[in-house]
Amino acid sequence: MVLHLLGTYSPEETASLVVDHLLEHTRASSPDDHPQHLGANSSDPGPSVEAPEDPTTRLPHELDFKADNDVDCECCFVPSPSTHMLRCPDGHPFCFRCVETHVATQVGQQKIDVVCMYSGDAGCHLRFTLDVLQAQLPEPLLTTYLRLIQQKELKEANLEGLEECPFCDFACVMEIPLRVMPTLSCGNVEHCGVQSCRICRLKAHPGRTCEDTQGDGDQDGRLAIEEAMTRALVRMCPSCGTPFVKEDGCNKMTCPSCGAFSCYVCKEPVRGYGHFEGHDNIYGVRRILNKVLAHQTDHTNERNRPQTPSALFGIKSRNVTIEK
Repeated sequence: MVLHLLGTYSPEETASLVVDHLLEHTRASSPDDHPQHLGANSSDPGPSVEAPEDPTTRLPHELDFKADNDVDCECCFVPSPSTHMLRCPDGHPFCFRCVETHVATQVGQQKIDVVCMYSGDAGCHLRFTLDVLQAQLPEPLLTTYLRLIQQKELKEANLEGLEECPFCDFACVMEIPLRVMPTLSCGNVEHCGVQSCRICRLKAHPGRTCEDTQGDGDQDGRLAIEEAMTRALVRMCPSCGTPFVKEDGCNKMTCPSCGAFSCYVCKEPVRGYGHFEGHDNIYGVRRILNKVLAHQTDHTNERNRPQTPSALFGIKSRNVTIEK
């Protein structure tokens, strides 16, 4: 029996939803999308009624005056009525648009902590409370944000019997033992719905053992190559197991989920940059120098003699001693 089902969006689907929300928000704020009146094709247009202007859509140089009850947004610095502001627990005000953009950015990065954007003095690191965000965020963005919170809490709970679909982020708690029900039916029918094997985490193969499926041409050939290529690029966080890919920068990787640091090369957890300074890993200068010394040969011909470490690294001393 399935105790309960928890459906989540994959990172790609989350990013797509965030982009759709931002595009919809941009179209909604465009002046071309708002007709001035209803009488263009009507026999009796009647008096034109203009919607009240949202002050957050106006640029700073377009603001002719500031009303007594207007408050400056601490992000875009555009004054708006105090009723159009959200405040962090410390009271820093932000307009609705800036908060929505900030939440959409955090959701796109798979982060659930919406921290105050105030940058004055020492900054503010307090988080917006969930009830404040629920009161203002539009429904699509709020739904995606709540699903992301659910996904994070699910991973941190370490529930017994938790099974995850290998083809999407759907998860459920199953009380039926593995030997009785080796198949997991994904409840995310709209986006996935694949039946998978709980043992080998491939597509379900009723009547066949996991060893028998290893010889399938489709899975053992093309799929094996694709998985090998993926494993060569993807790294798993040593703390929470979240997969991530390095785009650029140094080899000190920060997990996008829990913030743990790890080495991209050896995949081990690290703290500072001492791991990359060559004192305790095979990629340091000491190992490079030892490798150069190991290939030195006693040639009399100076033209054919390999460069010494002194010449190679610009060291003036003739005697180079490498400590082991």
